[in-house]
Amino acid sequence: MQRITFAGDDLADFPPVKPGAYIKILLNPDGSGVTDLDLASDEITTRTYTVRMFDREQGALTVDFALHSGDLESGPASRWAESAKVGDKICIGGPGSIKEFPTEYDWVLFAGDITAIPAIESQLALLPADTQGFAVISVNDAADIRDLVKPQGVKAIWLTSPTQRLANELSRLEMPTGKPAIWAASEFSQMREMRSLFNNQWNIARNSYYISSYWKIGRSEEQHKIDKRKDAAKDSLNPANLYNKAKQLLVPS
Repeated sequence: MQRITFAGDDLADFPPVKPGAYIKILLNPDGSGVTDLDLASDEITTRTYTVRMFDREQGALTVDFALHSGDLESGPASRWAESAKVGDKICIGGPGSIKEFPTEYDWVLFAGDITAIPAIESQLALLPADTQGFAVISVNDAADIRDLVKPQGVKAIWLTSPTQRLANELSRLEMPTGKPAIWAASEFSQMREMRSLFNNQWNIARNSYYISSYWKIGRSEEQHKIDKRKDAAKDSLNPANLYNKAKQLLVPS
């Protein structure tokens, strides 16, 4: 994981951000950072990253870049981050926000890979002190494990082996009783496995969990967006989701 803190006069009017908010990193076709929108190519590409922290008083915007290891090739934004040095410039867009974490629940579950750590960290830090639950996070190796600011009752479980699939590890948890609030994000295939677990084995109501894929092996962000739209349309026809929606619309006799 590579942490970079951005600064600049343009951050003076950067709006307040909530946990999970994201920005767009703007890149030229050759992978270099866009430094002037007026001079930029028409073929700008963007990559999405979660805001780790924004300090308005200091004018500092902190972003964590996940660096892939092994056989996985880093994307253009990760490569830019690896070579970035003090004084380098880049343009960003945003911020955008994701669905807010529920406030009514009996226990929580956060699950994700290394790309989801900034969002998970941000949300864990804001939970009430008496919150119970789990945070299950898959990382490239033990060096990526970090101390999490979280309630004592939320157990952190770190997966460091590439053979450990998130859904498999989640299925081994002893689920507490009561209503859950679940937040999960990961690579596309692992997201689908977790979603299947929530829908078909745990029978979790769709409005009790948020799940998203942040990336997909072998696909650019633009290609990944297309795959996500197709997958979301297909998932909307899942009988479990249709049943949950129907239950929410039933009027008591």
